[in-house]
Amino acid sequence: MMTCTCKNDSQLHKPTTSKLSESKHLQAIDTVSAGECCYVAGTTIHTKDGTKPIEHIEIGDLVLTQQVEGGEKAYAPVIKTSRTDNAVVWSLFYLPTSATEEAKRTKTLVQASAYRRLTLTPDHRLWVLGKGWLQVQQLDFDADVLQLASGDTAGIVQVSPLYLSDTDGMGWQQGIFDETSGQLIDLRNGASGELDVFRLKEHQPGSVELWDEASYFRCAVFNLELESKHTYFVGELGVWSQDSSCGDTL
Repeated sequence: MMTCTCKNDSQLHKPTTSKLSESKHLQAIDTVSAGECCYVAGTTIHTKDGTKPIEHIEIGDLVLTQQVEGGEKAYAPVIKTSRTDNAVVWSLFYLPTSATEEAKRTKTLVQASAYRRLTLTPDHRLWVLGKGWLQVQQLDFDADVLQLASGDTAGIVQVSPLYLSDTDGMGWQQGIFDETSGQLIDLRNGASGELDVFRLKEHQPGSVELWDEASYFRCAVFNLELESKHTYFVGELGVWSQDSSCGDTL
C-alpha cells in the first residue's frame, strides 16, 4: 500500500456548511493539510463482487466505474491503493432525491433510514450535476446535487468538518442551525458513520474552537486508483467519486 499523493488545490476553502453567520463562512482554512483526498475506513466501494470496505480493496479488484463522458458502467481493475494517517476529515450528510419526492407525494416526513453520510477529506472530488467535479469543501449544501450509481441523485443536507470530541474515535459535527449543538459520529473499529445520522444532540466540546486546526478530528483515510477510468461509486447508495488521481483532469 502506497502513501496517497494525489494532487489538489493549494488552499482549502470554507464551503457553505450551514445557515450560520456569513463571517463564519468567510474564514479561511489555511492550516488544514492538503493532499489526502480519501475516505475513512469502513466506507464501501462498489465492486464486481458487491460492496467492499475501502481499506480491504486490493490491487486487481474489479471496481464499478463510468467514463465522465457517459456511456455504460463497467468494471476496471485497481492498480494502486493508498493510506494516509492523521488526516482531517469532513462529514457529508445527504438525502436521495427519490426519498424527498416520495415524502412530498405521500405528504409524510422523510424516513430517517433514507439519509446517508460520507466521511472523507475536504479535498476529495465528487460529481455535481451541472458543475462537474468539485471538492467536498466547495459544495453548496442547499444547491448542489450528487449523482448516484442507480441513476438517482441526492441533495446535500450538511457538509462540514468533524471536530475532536471527549471520546476517542468519535468526531463531533456542529449543528446546521446552531453551531453549539451538534452530534457525535462514531468512527471506532472501522465504522464509517454512514448510517450514524440521527444521534442525540451533543453540545460543543469545551476544548473545541470552530475552524481551528487544533480542534479538527483526524484519522487514517484510504483511497485507490483504477486503470484508465478514474472514477468509482462509494457508499451504500454509490455516490460518484474520483479515485486517487483526484487532482488530475479526467
